[in-house]
Amino acid sequence: MTHANDNTPPTRPTAFDQRLLQFDRLITAECRKNAIDETEAEDLRSMVYERALSKWQRFREDGNFFVWILYLIREVRSEQCRKRVRREGHEHKLYQPPTEAPQEYAVDIGNALDALPQAEREAVAMIAAGHNGPETAKAMGRSRRRVWQLMESGRARLA
Repeated sequence: MTHANDNTPPTRPTAFDQRLLQFDRLITAECRKNAIDETEAEDLRSMVYERALSKWQRFREDGNFFVWILYLIREVRSEQCRKRVRREGHEHKLYQPPTEAPQEYAVDIGNALDALPQAEREAVAMIAAGHNGPETAKAMGRSRRRVWQLMESGRARLA
C-alpha cells in the first residue's frame, strides 16, 4: 500500500545499468576523442557516468541510447570548458582562434597555386576559401563531380 505522502524516488531499472555497461567501450572512445589527454578523458568518462546515472529518467525508452550518451558527453565537456574559462580567465589553448600566417607564407602559397592549371587552381582556391562543393561547381559552371576531381588533382600536385 502506498501512502499519499510517499516521496521515495523511483528506483533505476537494472536494464538501464546493463545498457550503460554495454556501451562502455564506445563511451570511453568518445571521451578520449573529446579530451586533451588520458587523465582528462578518464575524468570526463567518470562525469558522464555520474550524469547518466543521476539523469536516467531523462532517457526515453524509444530513443537512441548512444545518441543520448553523446549528448551527455557534449553537455559535460562544454561545462568543463566554461568552468576552465571562468577559473583561468581565458580560453584553453586548443580553443583559441588560429593566428594569421606571415606574409611570406601567403607568397609561397600563391606561387604554388600559380603553378597549377587554371581550373585546378580555381577549384582549390575556392574550397580553401571556405566554399562548399555545390557553390564551387555553380560558380565554375561545372558538375560537382568534376570540381571534386579538379580539387583532388590540384591537391595531389601541391603535395
